[in-house]
Amino acid sequence: MSRLRRSLIRKARKAISKAHDGLAIPASITPEEGIVIEYDTGDRTKCNVCVFDPINDTSSDPDCQTCGGTGYLNNRGTIQIGAIMSKISPGASSEWGMSTAGRYDIGDVVLSCKLADVLVDSTNLQGDTFFDRAFKVTVQGEIYEVKYNPMKLGLAGDMYTCVVVLTKDSGAA
Repeated sequence: MSRLRRSLIRKARKAISKAHDGLAIPASITPEEGIVIEYDTGDRTKCNVCVFDPINDTSSDPDCQTCGGTGYLNNRGTIQIGAIMSKISPGASSEWGMSTAGRYDIGDVVLSCKLADVLVDSTNLQGDTFFDRAFKVTVQGEIYEVKYNPMKLGLAGDMYTCVVVLTKDSGAA
């Protein structure tokens, strides 16, 4: 391995580790253990509850509880991933508050995963991730929402990483 490549890999790993510094002991979670991203697929279908108005391209019922009066429902998908997780706890660090991925608060979760696992279009490294489209992320049975846009780090191939900060979903029961 060339000296430059080793140096770049070391820098990428350092940036990833800075995202988790002082938070807690990072835990490795396999897809089977339950990180589930629920996301908007970008496709939509006509609402099956209200009457669709094709002339105005909207619902004939502006108060429809199902579609919110738009006449359309956004299609949703789910994906399970593996990641390294750190949950922010009160005693996590005397310097808690910022990481490479953004500002976090007690109760937030920082996830690091392979970028290839969360790209919507695996051929476009600059494209959206499932976190960009997520409306809900479930980590070990707890519901979170994405707090910041995911940060992409790394080199090429499997060395790309996605780091994201999640916060408790205020609407979750």
